[in-house]
Amino acid sequence: MLTNVKDISHFEQEIRNVFLAEKLNQALFKTPFYLHLDEMLKYYIFYSKNIKEISLTEAVYNELGIYILENYDSENGNLPIIDWDFIEKMTELLQDKIKKQLGTEKNSSFLKPFIDSTIDSFEKQLIFYYSHKNQEINPWNAAFQILQNGCLYLISGNRDVFKEFYPKMLQNDSKNVGIIAVNKRKPQKSNENKFAGFVVDNRHNLQTVVYNLLQEFAKGHQNAVKAEKIKQLLAEKNREINLQTLKNNILLVLKRQGLIGSKTSGFYFIENEEDLRETHFFHSQKLNRIKTTLNFLEKKATIMGFSIT
Repeated sequence: MLTNVKDISHFEQEIRNVFLAEKLNQALFKTPFYLHLDEMLKYYIFYSKNIKEISLTEAVYNELGIYILENYDSENGNLPIIDWDFIEKMTELLQDKIKKQLGTEKNSSFLKPFIDSTIDSFEKQLIFYYSHKNQEINPWNAAFQILQNGCLYLISGNRDVFKEFYPKMLQNDSKNVGIIAVNKRKPQKSNENKFAGFVVDNRHNLQTVVYNLLQEFAKGHQNAVKAEKIKQLLAEKNREINLQTLKNNILLVLKRQGLIGSKTSGFYFIENEEDLRETHFFHSQKLNRIKTTLNFLEKKATIMGFSIT
């Protein structure tokens, strides 16, 4: 399969736009990394019939990646056709761009794990692009956003790695996977740290727990339950969680991923066509209200003598 010119141009432009950041902070990589994990979990739940609780260790993270890539979209039962020559060309192009950005540190053995991890993630992004042609969301797009924000990154659950690059991560005794990021600058002061990172929390474990709870206690839109009830059900399973955290990090993510239904009366497990239509109608109504507001603002802008679009 020959990759079309439009796709070649797109990926080449993405790579040309990569520039490592001068300053390093968690804002550059924390949100896109969690989004990357959210989208990986979405495909796990979507493809799996038996959803188990997930402790996001490094091994589980790697298994999720393999699982997602292997559950491809087949056309007429045929294997996806992947342009491996194109993937090799793009990964080499990215590696050259990164090393150019690193300058004198381009061959640093210290930075090699970060370069390798970043490029490996980009390669998975390209493989998913070919093997899941019918999917709009690529879980590795969010990971690539970390690089676009100017950071190389190493995804690991190895505490020796934490100790070597960012010892602060050892304060978290979780066995979950973590991410360590680096930019191109050299520390200006002896006490400055060139790296930043964090260990992921247990939100993805709770997402699978809540998904299973809704399947058990809120199957179908007629049995929708409020967030407060879900919090209570979690407490009964010795899972204490702040209500706002439950709404923002668990329910909102599951809802946005299309994994659970929602309506005015609460949240529910989507069991059949009627349930799916119900949540689709609910969100369509919300979208129509937003469109009405936008139309009003555009008319007001015209009256004020300018175009807002």
